Amino acid sequence: MSFAGSRPEGALWVSPTQRRALRMMLAEMSIHRLEVTLAPSKRDPDSGSKIRVVMDKNADWYQRMCADYPSTRKRMNRAADTAIKREHTVTALEKVIKTGWAIGFYQQTVLNYISGFVKDQEAQKTAHKKAAKERRLEKLRNKRKEQR
Repeated sequence: MSFAGSRPEGALWVSPTQRRALRMMLAEMSIHRLEVTLAPSKRDPDSGSKIRVVMDKNADWYQRMCADYPSTRKRMNRAADTAIKREHTVTALEKVIKTGWAIGFYQQTVLNYISGFVKDQEAQKTAHKKAAKERRLEKLRNKRKEQR
């Protein structure tokens, strides 16, 4: 779907920097997905009862997006529910990355989460650098203690 330089009606242009972030967001979605499994209950392991255990969770930005768009359907239990569908979100990311234009609800909605995603990435990078620096300092301290 090429627009040959023309702007589709109602479309938002996506910069190369935003497209890089969207590629990273798409990659994160392909790596992380909510996965829940059953495990033996610690309270009464002999009864055979099970509890739900989260093995992996959705990407943080996707969790925020889902929380921002709750479903309007009525549920018997109080489980979280969202109007956002993973398949539609992935398709929207792929289309925006490919065309450079955001057209429609899903494509334009994912753009709202780029800045939060980038901030999260920067915070993680800073935390990793700080932890690496602390490890280097700890090694240096231990080395100095050994030399004494």
